[in-house]
Amino acid sequence: MFETVADDQFRISYDATRYTDFQVDSVGDLIIDAQGGDVRLNDENLHVCSGGACPSGIPAGTGNAIIENDLWAWPAAGLQLLVRRRQRSRETSSFSVSLT
Repeated sequence: MFETVADDQFRISYDATRYTDFQVDSVGDLIIDAQGGDVRLNDENLHVCSGGACPSGIPAGTGNAIIENDLWAWPAAGLQLLVRRRQRSRETSSFSVSLT
């Protein structure tokens, strides 16, 4: 689909009031606007890596976010973070942070 507009360019609908809009903005970023308020990847992993450089083989199972660089989150109230450093598919160190 090719559109040069500032509004949504693609919609998936359950009915007239429950839908998700997709838009590509002027710099090429993908915007997903789910009317239900959530975007889920059921039984999947999310890989956020620079240039497709995600390591292979980790983690085991699903429901993981693999992030190559920085993770930014707002607001910090109630944020819990578990960080594990892995080297060649084995855990070398871990720590957790809880911000309230």
